[in-house]
Amino acid sequence: MSGPGGWSGHEPVIVTVTPNPSVDRTLEVERVERGAVIRASSTRIDAGGKGVNVTRALVANGFASVAVLPLGGGDGDVLSRLLVDGGIPHRPVPTSAGTRSNITLSEPDGTVTKVNAPGAPLDRAEMVALVDEAVANLGAASWLVLCGSLPAGAPVDLYATLTIRARAAGVRVAVDSSGAPLAASIAAGPDLIKPNLAELAELVDRPLDGIDDAVAAAEEVRAAGVGTVVVSLGARGALLVDGGDPVLAVPPAVAARSDVGAGDTLLAGFLAAGGAGAAALRTGVAWAAAAVALPGTEMPGPADIHLADVTLGPAVPQRPAVPPDPAAPLRPALSNPPHPVPATGPQTPIGEPMTFAVDDLVTTDLVALDLATTDRRSTIEALADLLVAAGRLTDRTGFVEAVWAREQETGGTGMESGIAIPHAKHAGVTQPSVVVATVPGGVDFGAEDAPADLVFLIAAPAGADDVHITVLSKLARRLVHESFRNALRQAPNAEAVVLILKEQIQ
Repeated sequence: MSGPGGWSGHEPVIVTVTPNPSVDRTLEVERVERGAVIRASSTRIDAGGKGVNVTRALVANGFASVAVLPLGGGDGDVLSRLLVDGGIPHRPVPTSAGTRSNITLSEPDGTVTKVNAPGAPLDRAEMVALVDEAVANLGAASWLVLCGSLPAGAPVDLYATLTIRARAAGVRVAVDSSGAPLAASIAAGPDLIKPNLAELAELVDRPLDGIDDAVAAAEEVRAAGVGTVVVSLGARGALLVDGGDPVLAVPPAVAARSDVGAGDTLLAGFLAAGGAGAAALRTGVAWAAAAVALPGTEMPGPADIHLADVTLGPAVPQRPAVPPDPAAPLRPALSNPPHPVPATGPQTPIGEPMTFAVDDLVTTDLVALDLATTDRRSTIEALADLLVAAGRLTDRTGFVEAVWAREQETGGTGMESGIAIPHAKHAGVTQPSVVVATVPGGVDFGAEDAPADLVFLIAAPAGADDVHITVLSKLARRLVHESFRNALRQAPNAEAVVLILKEQIQ
């Protein structure tokens, strides 16, 4: 798997996905004054986008990484040349619309004014191609890193979908985003998220006034399914909350030139040092401190980074901690989502960590052994019929269309090893449900390796938060085990299927 930038695909690699990349143009000016003609003392142009920056930082320090990103138009050509000239391995997904361009005005005291273009929308085929390219690069991956905003019209649960696909392939996932895309990803159980303090506050829907507030909020997010939370705090450093004692890493004072991309460099350093523990946090903060001292989004190399200058210590509360209200939901403030949400796609608020009984999700009347369907659509329809017969679905046509729309948006819900997990939320679903079918002839659900002979249809009511994503995540984590898959395939009857699921995904 060779490509632009020359990565061979043989060594473990960190794969980044940047759905909304950019050409970053930085102008250093004496002072920004509204309404005036401002003359720049210097200019530079860099490949931009959060995931692109993570890959650039890793490559600059000798670590294998490849960036997956859409490219189109004149600025897409510029961005491609910047990546090739910089020796940055990347996998471009061609688009009809142009790549965006961002402008940064940097003043001598380190003040940065940044104007980010919104990014052109990707059509359905381009979005499917982006997902397919990301999944195609997981074979040698140690991490999949999902970064930044989404272009207009993208399904808001794109990062959740990619998280599930990666976890099913045994690849760890880090998410660095904000707002709706970050919130939607939580239920899929990423191994790591890296919000800044404002993004974390938005996620839990309350102000965070100090380190103690940040620790409490991070613990809530971990309880909702995230493994590790790294909170970037700007000049104050970064906070690590991973189930042990929270750790704070404080950088040295530096003469800042630009903080654009510093958080991306923090994440790159953390992953380069193993993606876990205080030593990785120190490395990430050292990389970020070095990046701040450089112009534009220039990435630091080994000579710029000084680990010993970073101070590690416990995250000491700044005031008496106030326990979170257990009745208050973990819910982002999304009254004005940053991007349009497709009508057929799931909405994004996340609720309290969901608990459910498998008995409530799947019963023997929702199991079909030796289903004789031969194509994707008829398989979905047959499983929807079981939901209707069980009294769990009142609008078969609408639900089937919702599931079919998800299949078209994602390019298919097929996974490796003969698995498919079609899913949707719909008002016609009366309670969260999972329909399980074995299909001896196999059905093409879009996986590259084989047709699916083990199909799970997940149905969730329209107002059920992200129950379908939660179930998807639980299934995906178990389905990586061959013994679990084989047990379901070899189950002699519906009762055995329900028993296996109760034992494994409760």
